[in-house]
Amino acid sequence: MTFSDELSDSEVKGPLQQPSFLPLDSFKDKISKRNVCSQLSLYTRLLHPRLADRIVRDAIKIFAILVLIEKPHAIHSMIQDGLTDEHLPLSLEEGKPNGVLVSKKDGYPKEFKCFASKVGANDFLRKQWMVQAPLFNSPGAHFEMDTNCALPLLQCDEAAVGPFAVVYKGEIHPAHHQGFGANGSVLPVAVKEFKTEQLFEKEKENLQQIQSLSHEHLIKIIATCSRDRFYYVLFPWADGGNLGDLWKREDGKRTRELTRWSLGQMLGISEALSALHSKNCRHGDLKPENVLHFKKGSEDPGTLVIADVGVSKFHQQATNMRSEPTDTRATTPIYEAPEAQPDVKDPRSRRYDMWSMGCMFLEHIVWLLYGHDAMLRFRNSRKSTDPEIRDGSFYRRVHRPGKTQDESSDQVADQSPDPKDLLHPKVLKAFEKLREDSNCQPGTALGDLVKLISEDLMVAVDQRIGAIELVNKLGRIVDEAKRVDYLRIKFDDPVGKKRFLDIFFRLPSPGVSRWQGGNKSR
Repeated sequence: MTFSDELSDSEVKGPLQQPSFLPLDSFKDKISKRNVCSQLSLYTRLLHPRLADRIVRDAIKIFAILVLIEKPHAIHSMIQDGLTDEHLPLSLEEGKPNGVLVSKKDGYPKEFKCFASKVGANDFLRKQWMVQAPLFNSPGAHFEMDTNCALPLLQCDEAAVGPFAVVYKGEIHPAHHQGFGANGSVLPVAVKEFKTEQLFEKEKENLQQIQSLSHEHLIKIIATCSRDRFYYVLFPWADGGNLGDLWKREDGKRTRELTRWSLGQMLGISEALSALHSKNCRHGDLKPENVLHFKKGSEDPGTLVIADVGVSKFHQQATNMRSEPTDTRATTPIYEAPEAQPDVKDPRSRRYDMWSMGCMFLEHIVWLLYGHDAMLRFRNSRKSTDPEIRDGSFYRRVHRPGKTQDESSDQVADQSPDPKDLLHPKVLKAFEKLREDSNCQPGTALGDLVKLISEDLMVAVDQRIGAIELVNKLGRIVDEAKRVDYLRIKFDDPVGKKRFLDIFFRLPSPGVSRWQGGNKSR
């Protein structure tokens, strides 16, 4: 077998209709000083004894290309001309002599006399992309890739399809990542392929702005890539799925440790949201599907992480008042706040996210106390044909004086009458039954959490607390939950579960609705 055949055997055919690539470790494995010398003539080795060392140090990719096109002898003139791997990729320019290739890597064109004819130059240009698959070693880096250049992926399987993007579960080749996982192992990733450049650029901009936060409970980005008409964002793969998957999968025995973990994770994602808000950003689409679960081993329950900031809204300039509604409309109706109604013209503030957090926290408590089936029944019970209730949502509408709020400062000003929003009757009943549960009595961890959700989060926007205050209140609950008497959990309580499930099989009593937020004082 020739040396060229040995290199060719290392080629990896990429998924997603991408071209083949030579993994970086194949250079170290196959292009050693000994192998380089075997490709050079005796005359060249005697006349230039240090040439092989320079090739291995500075031009290993160039030499690999030359071997693949069976022109290894051309390496000497290229090295003499100052060409190194840092100058790749090269191109042909109109008006240049045959065989002259140009590098624009340093910001200005640099010419190299590489071949005697255009045929050899074209062969080199075609094969150079085999060694150009990127190395991901800087979080959030962007790669503008030629259509002939491959992402260093070993496989990609479709995981989810949405209106704006397709998500694949993929694996990055072990030699093409550093600092994101165990070196020398494949790196499982989520590859998000966008359908339009506009959507990709929006998500890329949002992700780049939050990278500086570096928060444990905020999604981290591996890289973004543009390749012809294809646009990708690469994230770490959440091996535990999302929060909804966790509710379904981990529906076994409840323990105090699980309760403490749940409270700690609620605090963690609240801190992450507070960090987002500190950047003058709201998420805009918080829901269980956008909270990912990263496992850490069989003994560690893992970490919940806020993801999918594609609809996040950043506000570069703070203003005292906004009269126009914002344009973040690509959200999920079930977890959206009342001010997201299509006929409501109020701009949305960061407190929009606080309502969504309350919805998720409420469902998590129902899951924790009564199980996944009870949580699903609670969700299904909110479906309605009532025009005042959006299907599956946590609220209903009545009329009230309208409000507008500055998206940056969250200040509120009176305006003309607009729809006022009330909690869904089933949600009100759920809170009522939770307060009757022995696990949720005043002075207990879950009791204080239910009070926090019902009085501070799932209320009218002008009554809703901000993320900083949520972190402070949750922090106190988490600290106190270290005490057994405060946690005070009695699991597998059939009476409490029956009382809760009863609300799904009876019509709501007359007058169960109340004004959202009431007249509570702070």
